[in-house]
Amino acid sequence: MNTELLRHTEKLYYFYEAALIGSFQATARKLGTTASTVSYAVVRLEEVLGRLLFTRSRAGLSLTETGQALYVFCKKFFRELDDIHVAATSKRKQPQRVRFGTFASIAIYFAPILCRELQDDDSVALSIMTGRSAHLLEALLNRDIHLALTVEVCKHPDLISHELYHDHYAFYARPEILPEALSEAWLTQQSLLFMPDASDQEGKILSNYVHSWDCGFREHFELDSLEVVSEFTRKGLGIGILPTNVASLHSRQLTIVHLPCVPIYFGQHRFFLSWRNDLDLNQKIVLRVLRLARDAADKLRGSE
Repeated sequence: MNTELLRHTEKLYYFYEAALIGSFQATARKLGTTASTVSYAVVRLEEVLGRLLFTRSRAGLSLTETGQALYVFCKKFFRELDDIHVAATSKRKQPQRVRFGTFASIAIYFAPILCRELQDDDSVALSIMTGRSAHLLEALLNRDIHLALTVEVCKHPDLISHELYHDHYAFYARPEILPEALSEAWLTQQSLLFMPDASDQEGKILSNYVHSWDCGFREHFELDSLEVVSEFTRKGLGIGILPTNVASLHSRQLTIVHLPCVPIYFGQHRFFLSWRNDLDLNQKIVLRVLRLARDAADKLRGSE
């Protein structure tokens, strides 16, 4: 234990605010103190650690690698202090808050099931954030969230991951836009709707598949989520590339398209629930959320 650093923990708040704001002067104004006081606190921390926490320039303050690590710690530390204060001052028992991150397209199907299952449980409260898988896994490693539901797994020694289900990609369209027999001439008049950086289990992204097949679509609509692809496809704006489970939720509106230039199914698409192996959350809660996530996956499969 670094006893010298323990003697200076009161300076962590100055550092944390400076990291958020990017200026000693602006931090001092916010905290009602002087810039020299903020600067001194940061310098003393740097002396104790033997590393710079910021690089200074006319543009402001930028965190060093050591500074970023300390910032992540402070963010978690101050958040947990807030939780302790709320629990200590509340007249009723506070639930265990579970910070849950999920890929946006998955959230539409899984989050309602999780919320319904937990709504009558006063011992657990959910905080849900959505984002891209890479962002969620970064938040997980930085301890900003407890659990992450993502497309594809991050192979990291600090993470535990459980596969919930897998399916494949295929081409889909509204039945009424399809001719009796597909032809190259017909394809050249159609728009392709897809999420270019969606990847499969081998890390191959959809844009690589599209370019390798060169089916001759008139237009490529490169969209930012599977839900947008699904919505555009259901609106009849073109032919969309979707995971079979996502498309199955709209089976009355979408039908699979057998293109002459590609296989019917391709690129395995997988969902995982992940958490840190040193997660500071009750293990019973973790296993319960895992069970609920698996139940949600089963219900999604059952809708095919």
